Amino acid sequence: MLIKDQWLSKATGIKCFNVKKKNSLFKHNKKRPTLITYKKEKKNKNVINPNFEKKGKNIIFKKKKKKNLDFKDENLFLVPSIKSEKKKLIEICLKNMKSSRFDLDKRISNKLIKKIRYNWISSYFSNIKKKIIYSVKIKNKLIGLLCIKKDKANIIIDLITLNKKFIGKGIGKKMIKFLEVNFANHKNILVGTYKENKKAIWFYKNNGFKRFKSYEVYHCYEK
Repeated sequence: MLIKDQWLSKATGIKCFNVKKKNSLFKHNKKRPTLITYKKEKKNKNVINPNFEKKGKNIIFKKKKKKNLDFKDENLFLVPSIKSEKKKLIEICLKNMKSSRFDLDKRISNKLIKKIRYNWISSYFSNIKKKIIYSVKIKNKLIGLLCIKKDKANIIIDLITLNKKFIGKGIGKKMIKFLEVNFANHKNILVGTYKENKKAIWFYKNNGFKRFKSYEVYHCYEK
């Protein structure tokens, strides 16, 4: 069974679907370019359609939050984003994010990938009821973005990025500590990244995150 991905279809201008059935063998009409996504968990032993190609493995990490921490830094600030910063935040994300499942699919053009990324990041600012978006600043200089979601027990990092010039300076570690201090009532921090993103995996492991679960992502992309 295929479920149309309304947001991605609109963002790309092509027909996009997600597989919502245990057995992923199916037929579909190819009247125009089509992208079909199938996310397979390890426990799922179903047969994969031969037209699908594995694009990567998404690993979810979990960190149990420490208690009684302090966050103090005279130069680094994380403050709720304002509308006037939207354009600059999108620019930072476009320049410094290169590890999505679309980047891993060599059949998808760079032009289409940029279009997806731009629309995806822009959408963060159109529906913020379930998100908190922070602008990351050194003094008054905007250098990154942190977007989170919350449930009863967890803080979920939905998007985290920094200007490349500031990577490796301990800022990412302070951003994680900021969450631990300011969301003391939540037990864990969750975040996902692709196995192919070696730098991100090293960062999370080095900051106390443990592997929680994972799933493989398959694409069927036809022009």
